[in-house]
Amino acid sequence: MLLTPPPVDAARREQVREQLRGMRDKGHLSWSHLLDTARDHCCSSLLFARLAEKNFLDLVPAEPREVLKSRFRHNLVRDMIFRFELVGLLNELAKADITVILLKGAATWIDNLYGPDGAREMSDIDILVRAADIERAAVIIETLGYSQIPNPNMVLEGLPTDRRHHHLRAFGKPGSPVFVELHYRLGYGRTGGIASEEELWQNSLAGTLEGVEVRVLNPTYRLIHNTAHGMVPECEFISSRVSLRQLAEFVYLAARYRREIDWRTWRDKGVQGGMNMEFFTWLHLAGVLFGLEYPQAVPFSPRARLHAARILQADRLQTGRSGVKDSLIWLLIRLYYYLSLPGWVWENVCYTEGGGHNLARMIYMAKKAASPRSRAKIG
Repeated sequence: MLLTPPPVDAARREQVREQLRGMRDKGHLSWSHLLDTARDHCCSSLLFARLAEKNFLDLVPAEPREVLKSRFRHNLVRDMIFRFELVGLLNELAKADITVILLKGAATWIDNLYGPDGAREMSDIDILVRAADIERAAVIIETLGYSQIPNPNMVLEGLPTDRRHHHLRAFGKPGSPVFVELHYRLGYGRTGGIASEEELWQNSLAGTLEGVEVRVLNPTYRLIHNTAHGMVPECEFISSRVSLRQLAEFVYLAARYRREIDWRTWRDKGVQGGMNMEFFTWLHLAGVLFGLEYPQAVPFSPRARLHAARILQADRLQTGRSGVKDSLIWLLIRLYYYLSLPGWVWENVCYTEGGGHNLARMIYMAKKAASPRSRAKIG
């Protein structure tokens, strides 16, 4: 509730204030748990910004209020550094006549999606360029002092399974917190099959950042990318994990562009990518956790509601389980993960463009199964 766009209704604002006050006075609100959750989900700055915007900071005890304020100030400085580096990079790319689409957090600077500077915590800068421009763009980034970070998992082997990559190895600069990911596709595996390169450019809009012309995906495609990225790449859906930062951004986009978003296209893209259950579950979670109204253009899915309940139960049980019932629920959640994992690996890691190449995929899957690092990830 606190991370969603501020309500315009004064009566509703006062109602929320009374609810928070009651939770605080009855001891139902654990600030230490809230601070830990906000930190783990990279939402501390957003939480502070929303509390301040709604004039709720007086309801927060002094110690957690100072923690949130300190985290916000730290992120504000970090945000300025990220933005400065991005503008410098965009200027150089523009000089070379390379157009970019800003993705995820970087795109929120174009429309000021979150309001106050520093509200959105950035892990890296994601930009998309045309595949034909990728090598020239990489050279330009390196001239600015960045270099590619070694990543043994992104070594090209000259095999059909090389298509599992969708961006170059991340670029970093010594002494700087900024990392840049240079994308040439939206994603890999099922996520990569959502939209072709040309479709992305056709569904992008012009914008400016500090006077530099850039592009961002239109609101519908930003929602599509957000959903796929939040549910699939790190097997979030089957492992019962959800990123509150990603889900909050979904809600912000849905609220800001409620008149522009084509929910039928959003729904159809999920079906096209074989991710309809992931898409519907993401939407259910947005409703349960943030109160997003369910769009009429999306059919209600009882199965997605069950999957949302699974993810929420997993989050509750992560911190501790008591009794036979909790242990049984946890066992079923983990069983679902282990049974679903081979299919997820086959579709999203042992991936080849357009299908086929089954022998190469099986060989790569065997290599992954034999890898200690891959087995450690299973948990």
